[in-house]
Amino acid sequence: MCGKIGLKGGMRTAMKGAFSACVLVLLLSLHVGCSGEPQSTGRIKVAATVFPLYDIAQNVVGDRGEVLVLLPPGASPHTYDLTPQQARQLKGVRVVFKVGHGLDDWTRAIGDIWPGVETVVVDKGIVPRLSNDSEEHDESAEHAHMREEMNPHYWLSVRNGEMIAKNIAEEMIRIDPAHEASYSANAERYLAKLSDVKQEIEAQLSGLPNKRIVTFHDAWGYFADEFGLEIVATFEPFPGKQPTPRYLAELQRRVRKLGIKVIFSEPQLSTETIAPFVEDMGLKLYVLDPLGGVEGRNTYIELLRYNAQVIAEALNNGRR
Repeated sequence: MCGKIGLKGGMRTAMKGAFSACVLVLLLSLHVGCSGEPQSTGRIKVAATVFPLYDIAQNVVGDRGEVLVLLPPGASPHTYDLTPQQARQLKGVRVVFKVGHGLDDWTRAIGDIWPGVETVVVDKGIVPRLSNDSEEHDESAEHAHMREEMNPHYWLSVRNGEMIAKNIAEEMIRIDPAHEASYSANAERYLAKLSDVKQEIEAQLSGLPNKRIVTFHDAWGYFADEFGLEIVATFEPFPGKQPTPRYLAELQRRVRKLGIKVIFSEPQLSTETIAPFVEDMGLKLYVLDPLGGVEGRNTYIELLRYNAQVIAEALNNGRR
């Protein structure tokens, strides 16, 4: 009933995912037995795993349907598990739009609970960046045992946001062909807005005195590539993985050598481990948000603008 879980994310992650899926199916069966069924609105119902996909989907779907978001504000998709209440709300959902590539594998249980619900990864047409999940980031190849996989944070590029909107529109037309004209028109309007914001951010970041940044984890490569920034290091080798003393020593050396003055954290990840490093190195800490869904970042476009503004402020203040 709980299905097979792939080992791509490692044996421990796979076992955790399989256990969580089984427990969720059991809890949901009890919960549904004790509760009333969700009320149907009569409109087509879809869902998205993370807020940026949710907001893009809302713009494409428009008033033709209802869009749900699964990941709560402030939670990290790297460590999240679907709750019985959320799984129950998926009754009647036609499709769940997901990022894939290990970021939202907690959606595996959905097919066991609601066999008719499709999950669709929205990465069609997106050029992947590779991310390195390594036991030790060491510049010596003989010590760096790396497994290269696609970096899943591709929505942080505006160009990729445009591709996501097109992919969602294509899927909506497939499952609801009677309203193709509406989905197509909505997508075109939204693509025009994204094109405008891309030009706006390009102008904002093009004249920065320094374009080197250090981030908390490997989430910002797509954004950096699109807007001419250089990520010279990340504090965590992999989300949730503590940096080793050797890794921190190399990071300190690199920060000093390049004259880095600022470092970027994220609101979904604890800064407890980074605080001593920031203090020891005399760095100023800024917060980038990859997910949004909170005040001031309550649309995908607001999220993009927020991150561009934070980077511009930090690098202008931290000029060498």
